[in-house]
Amino acid sequence: MIEPVGPLDRFVTEWLVARQSKFWEFESGRMVAMLDHDLLRYDARFSFVVQTELHKLAIMGIERLRALPNTDSRQGVRLSSFTQDQSDVTLELEGEETLRTDWLVGCDGGRGTVRSILDIPSGDFIWPERFAVLTVLDDKAAPMGCAYRCCFAGLGASWTNLFAVSGDDGRGRWRVVFPTRAEEDDEEAVWMPPRPPGCRGCTPTRMATV
Repeated sequence: MIEPVGPLDRFVTEWLVARQSKFWEFESGRMVAMLDHDLLRYDARFSFVVQTELHKLAIMGIERLRALPNTDSRQGVRLSSFTQDQSDVTLELEGEETLRTDWLVGCDGGRGTVRSILDIPSGDFIWPERFAVLTVLDDKAAPMGCAYRCCFAGLGASWTNLFAVSGDDGRGRWRVVFPTRAEEDDEEAVWMPPRPPGCRGCTPTRMATV
C-alpha cells in the first residue's frame, strides 16, 4: 500500500523495522509467544512491519502529492460547504474562496466535514475507544528482551501494548498504550495505570490521551 506513495527505501531506512512481535503474560511478565515475520521472507515481499508516527507518513504523502503535475496542495484550509450538479462540484472554503472540481473525495474520517454536509450517518454503533499513551525515552529492548512490537495480555480486559518509534530526532521512543473505560473523564484516564511486571521500569516523559 505504501510503495506507490513514495520511495520504499526511504520508508524502511528512516523508520524502525520490526521483524518480530512478542506476546507477554500481563501478570508474570513472561513471554508466551512470538510472531516471526521474517519467516515469510520467501513468500512475501515485505516480511516485516515498519513502525513510524502517522505525521511522518502524512508528510511523505504530501511531498509525493506536491510533486505530481497539475496539483495544488493546501493545508489549514477548512471546507464550509459544497454543491454539485451533473458536471462538477463547487466548494466553498472559509475565507470566501470558491473552487470547482470534477470530483470531491472525502477522506476526512467518519466524523469529517464531507460526511456531515452530506448527512451520511456513521452507523448504528461507534465503539467508544480511548487510550492512555505513555511515551518514554528508556530503551526497553535490552533489559526487557522486548521486540519493537509487544503486547502484554492478562485476565479479563487487562492489556498493554508496548512499541517503538524513531521519533523526530531519531533517538527512539517507546510508547506504552493502556485501555481506558468509556465512562472515565480525562483526569481519570491519564492516571498511572497498573503496569505489567516486565514494564514496571517505564518512567513517562509525556502522557496523552487519544
